[in-house]
Amino acid sequence: MSSSKLEPDANVRTEYAQLRTELQQLYAKLAALDADKSEHQLVVNQLKDLPSDRRAWMQVGGSLCQQTVGDVLPVLQSNMNSASESIAKLTEQLEKVEARLNELSSKYTLEMAQGPAGSAPGASSGQTGLLA
Repeated sequence: MSSSKLEPDANVRTEYAQLRTELQQLYAKLAALDADKSEHQLVVNQLKDLPSDRRAWMQVGGSLCQQTVGDVLPVLQSNMNSASESIAKLTEQLEKVEARLNELSSKYTLEMAQGPAGSAPGASSGQTGLLA
C-alpha cells in the first residue's frame, strides 16, 4: 500500500458511523436550542420596557397562564441563560466528536458516506425506489 492509511475493520466503520450520527444529532440539538434562545431573546426585548404589573401570558406545557411581566421576565431570562449554557456544552461535545472523526478519517481510509448533493449512501439519482 503506497499511503500510510490503514484499511478499517468492522469496529472502526461502526464507530465512524455512530460518530457521524451523533454529530448530526448534536447539530440538530444546537439548532433547536439556538432557535429557542432567539425566541426568548425577542420576548425579553419586548417585555423589558413594559411596566412590571402589566398582564402577561406565559405558556406552561400546553396551557396559557396569566401572570405579570414582573413574574415572567425573570423566568424567561433564566431560561435564556440555561439555553446559552447548554449551547456551550453541546458545542464542546461537538468539537470532541469532530476531532475523533477527523482522527479516524486521517488514520484509516474512511470517506464520507454521501453521494451527490448529500443523498443517502447507496442512493443514486436515477433510482426511484419502485419495485415491479
